[in-house]
Amino acid sequence: MKLTESELKRVVELQINLQEKYPEWREGQSFFNALNLLVPEVANEIRGTEYDPYHVNNRLVKCMEYIASNEEVND
Repeated sequence: MKLTESELKRVVELQINLQEKYPEWREGQSFFNALNLLVPEVANEIRGTEYDPYHVNNRLVKCMEYIASNEEVND
């Protein structure tokens, strides 16, 4: 499953909110937790793979590219 641009934007917005609420969380951890809350089926798809940023922050861009749809959707 791929996320639209607006869906990915919502995940990033929640990530930012989680990062503010839990400053001890790493960036990748916050992103994965936001993804898991909003789109758990996608989080489960990447969990434990080379795209999972939970433990490795530098996987975040690769993860976003992997889960992002190339289709443009008008909201």
